Amino acid sequence: MSVNSRTRTTISFVLLAALAICPRSAGAATIGTLFNTGLNVPGTAVLVGTGVPDPHYTLISSPSGATAVTVNDPGYPIGTWFPNSTTSRWIGPAGNSLDVGGTYIYRTSFFLPANAILSTVNISGLWGVDDVIKDLLVNSNSTAPTTPFYTPLSPFSVPTGFYTPGINNLDFVVLNANIGSNPTGLRIEGIQGTYQVPEPSTACFTVVALAMSVGLFRRLRSTNRLEVGMS
Repeated sequence: MSVNSRTRTTISFVLLAALAICPRSAGAATIGTLFNTGLNVPGTAVLVGTGVPDPHYTLISSPSGATAVTVNDPGYPIGTWFPNSTTSRWIGPAGNSLDVGGTYIYRTSFFLPANAILSTVNISGLWGVDDVIKDLLVNSNSTAPTTPFYTPLSPFSVPTGFYTPGINNLDFVVLNANIGSNPTGLRIEGIQGTYQVPEPSTACFTVVALAMSVGLFRRLRSTNRLEVGMS
């Protein structure tokens, strides 16, 4: 067999072996650091009590410097709002939801690994608000969402294009009417997120093919030298 023929045969063998060894399907992953409002630290049960600070949502800006806390149930204004449930609760600047008019920004953060394909990140859920959502910011970028009123809970999705590896921030910008002290709050229910990771076969194929190529070509070179010496 000639050197060129042997080389082509070796390359074909390496490619076929790599394809056989490596998986070929892409994988979907779940964002495990997204939580409904009013959940405890593990995110498995609702917080009990009125005025309990939410561990996953922070009021990073408010007219009165308030903290995001659970709003009382069944007290006012829950009778008007969509009722609290076993999977999420309303949060607001006070246990009775009352505060001055102005802009309130609720922030929650989540993590994306370095191998996440950022263009495939998909986040969605249901939200309720009093009075209206003024904006939804992704890492400080405006997404100009449709603004719901406080009832019923409405579906939302977060646009792609603004995510980064590592910690990401979602800011829910809530506008409360300037009519003195009046109810305001935010409710996030059923929030979930997914993303794709690179096909395992890409990295696997490269490593396997490279390793096999080094070994086989070394063997091929030794064979070629032997044949040249015998000629």
